[in-house]
Amino acid sequence: GRNYQLEITQDDFIGVRFYSKFFISHQYKHEAGKLIQAWYLERAKEKLPPRIKVFADNLGVEYKKILVSDLKYSWASCTPKKNLNFNWRIIKA
Repeated sequence: GRNYQLEITQDDFIGVRFYSKFFISHQYKHEAGKLIQAWYLERAKEKLPPRIKVFADNLGVEYKKILVSDLKYSWASCTPKKNLNFNWRIIKA
């Protein structure tokens, strides 16, 4: 992954904006870590499923659900019920 700068702006908006670097409103600068983590989590939920489907189709394997969360000790895991669990941090790789 790449390192991105964080810019605290005087603009008033909620959440995170990303245009080659992260932007957070000055009102939320104390919550920057949580906001950026939530942004990455949403990107992972958006981008992982289509990519996983391609790999599963190519490998001829099936899965039921894809879950993205804060796994403490691994990048990903699978369950006997064919669920796939991914660490949200994988989107940063």
